[in-house]
Amino acid sequence: MTSRSNIKVLNWINRLDPYPDESLASFLSRWARENVLLSRLNLLRELGISRGIHIPAMRLRTLASALKIDLSVVLSMAPSFTPRVPALRQYFVNPSTEGICPTCLEVSSYSRQLWSNRLAVACPVHGTRLQDKCQSCGNGIRHDRPLAHICDCGSDLRRQHVEKASTAEVELANLLIGVKPSDARFPFNLDNGVPPDIDLFVFNLIRFLSEGKVEIHLRNGGLAPLPKDVSEAVETLAPMLNLLDNWPHNFNRRIKELIDCASTASTGAASKYRRWYFFLFRKHSHSAYDPLRVMAANQLVLAHQGVLNSRTHCVKTFATVEKYWFSIAEVAVKLHIVAERLNEGIDRKLIDARVHDVSAGYRQRFVSKGEVDRLLEVQFDYINDTVAIKLLQVPEAVYMILRESSWITRSDIRTLAPVVSGDIQRGSLVALIHRLLSNTPLKRDSENVPFVLLKNLNLRLTTDRQRLINLFRAIALGELKPIGQDGSLTIGGLMFSEAEVERRICSKYVARCLTLEQVAFLTNAHYDAVKAWIDIGILPARKEPLALGKPWVIELHDLVTFLQTYIPLAFQARALKSRSRSLVSSLQRVGVTAIKPDGGRGALLRIPDLLAVAQCSNSAISCGEDDRFGSRPPDADDHRTNPAN
Repeated sequence: MTSRSNIKVLNWINRLDPYPDESLASFLSRWARENVLLSRLNLLRELGISRGIHIPAMRLRTLASALKIDLSVVLSMAPSFTPRVPALRQYFVNPSTEGICPTCLEVSSYSRQLWSNRLAVACPVHGTRLQDKCQSCGNGIRHDRPLAHICDCGSDLRRQHVEKASTAEVELANLLIGVKPSDARFPFNLDNGVPPDIDLFVFNLIRFLSEGKVEIHLRNGGLAPLPKDVSEAVETLAPMLNLLDNWPHNFNRRIKELIDCASTASTGAASKYRRWYFFLFRKHSHSAYDPLRVMAANQLVLAHQGVLNSRTHCVKTFATVEKYWFSIAEVAVKLHIVAERLNEGIDRKLIDARVHDVSAGYRQRFVSKGEVDRLLEVQFDYINDTVAIKLLQVPEAVYMILRESSWITRSDIRTLAPVVSGDIQRGSLVALIHRLLSNTPLKRDSENVPFVLLKNLNLRLTTDRQRLINLFRAIALGELKPIGQDGSLTIGGLMFSEAEVERRICSKYVARCLTLEQVAFLTNAHYDAVKAWIDIGILPARKEPLALGKPWVIELHDLVTFLQTYIPLAFQARALKSRSRSLVSSLQRVGVTAIKPDGGRGALLRIPDLLAVAQCSNSAISCGEDDRFGSRPPDADDHRTNPAN
């Protein structure tokens, strides 16, 4: 045996490169013949490496160093537990013989990696059945034969008679070498490529789902026996190929059989269906197998297993058919409520629920699909105040008046299933909105009628709450009809005649206390101006504690006193057809100063100051002075216009 130090100094006569799909045994055989070592066994003996087909991983590094080739090249050909392609999985590689394709050998004389795999029965290139026995001597075709195309008996393997393989067998051969078939028949989702464990998945399909093969895991410590040759592999694969044929009918029929024969003593999926369920839903996680998982999950749902459907995550994840039963937790998620409320409704007989799998050691409530749909309708039909405000699209202050005006129809919350957020009947509210909007045309631009929007019908117009409530009741009954809409197509955008509204609430004529809105209307001033007069203490006002929102109110006699003392600057400027700024400048020249609040609005003039100016002006006129504010020098033309001159 040559030592390791001698391996490094070996001089090779010829150096070779492997073919892309060549097996390691075939490559080493060609290397040995080209370097006068006759066979792969002699080469490995010379290098002091194990002569088996399954070379240990640590020895592959020694082999690459001895052959002076890159380690990655050797690893790409060697059988492994984590192979580059499924065909090289060490568990399935036959250590003694292989199947061959005579047509492939005629094209190029070397062994392909696929030929050693025990699940490979077809050539993916030529579509023929692999031959693992010499038709001349009847012996198996060994890895270490004289040449790739020469049997130990000397016969030419390229002259072997071939037969056509089935389409499914050829497709499986493509998958084993990691190639996506151009015309795939298997129900695998290969959009993300061929999964590296496709061979293990296929073999587990045979073990756990194929007919007559489910009990196979009970032997040999849970490991199923591997096919010894191609003919036995064909026989082993046949049930699996039939299972995936006529998709999905054969597969669904088999899943139904497995469900029917499952144990009824347990409710958990893993303990109920055991190995086939664990293999299909948990063993292989690649998305390529999702179509099979979806079909199996659908069959589990259709079997009306309430506990299984509602508590098993795998079934809930993959099932696409409509479910008939839901757990309390699932219903709570659908209704966006807590599970305690559902259990409360069940206890009060307001929600119908059932207990499935009575043989189980525990009890859990489940709700049918029909009951869930009914609860969703109840939840939609009854709303709370927040939803009602959004539906009406009015301010909260107006909504509170609407509630007192019988616009909002409520139900007894004790008679409703505890899945609702409120007791307001959505249907009656929607019907009222539809009736008001459908009978009201859009206001035309040519119509110049003073109006008030519904969203502004609040306690700013009047402090008489009852009159405002009666106004809204008249609107709901159709006694007070809107004259148009503002274009928003909402209740808040309905327009009502200002004169008709004032006639009904009588706020401008009979109210003893006036709101800021009313004072603004009477003085022809802005609301902010009235508020500024109150803030600087010129206009007395107080809070009304009994009214909604405690608004500011002004006694009528206080307003009269205010108007006897002050006049708004803006009102005086409009009366003189001037501007406020020009009027202020003119008044300042005669010593009259306007009162200006900090906010900028609501500038006032004291009436006594104006009267004093007027008296001075009259005195000046009587003395022959100019009739305007201040004096003016005599003009040269005055003798023509003034008789006094």
